[in-house]
Amino acid sequence: MPSSKSGTTPPKDRAADRALVDAAFVCDLIKARELLAAGADPDARDTEDGRTPLFSAVLGGSLGLVGLLLEAGADINARDHQGFSALHFAAQEDLPEMARLLIAKGADVNALDEDGSSILWRAIFSSRNRPDMIQLLMAAGAKPDVANKAGESARDLATRLGIGAFTAN
Repeated sequence: MPSSKSGTTPPKDRAADRALVDAAFVCDLIKARELLAAGADPDARDTEDGRTPLFSAVLGGSLGLVGLLLEAGADINARDHQGFSALHFAAQEDLPEMARLLIAKGADVNALDEDGSSILWRAIFSSRNRPDMIQLLMAAGAKPDVANKAGESARDLATRLGIGAFTAN
């Protein structure tokens, strides 16, 4: 990046970053591609919740946009203000295709949110006995016995909720 007369690097164009956050929110792949090519930061954060464009792409179900952002260097394990990662959202919203992609690209399956709850805990809490996500996370190495700040592990939660699809590792 060119230096200014003072010898310092000029400030980054935050408007492009904000535009990328907005484009990701509506899953506009074309606009996101243009903004990334123009130098927008793939890890730009929404000031309100701390989410990056990757979070919006995951929640919007856009595998193409997720791939584009990861190619551009987006941090797959970035956290929002609550400590959630993109994989937390894929698991919580029962998006197995998205979770598979994130896991294949290196997402941490044992990441904890600010409450100490694991991705597996969130998947079980949200599953209502839909086993696919739970099994996917377990196969990827999710640890079922990590307790959150309330002292409850994913295994404990599954037992309490009567989630029969939970299998111990």
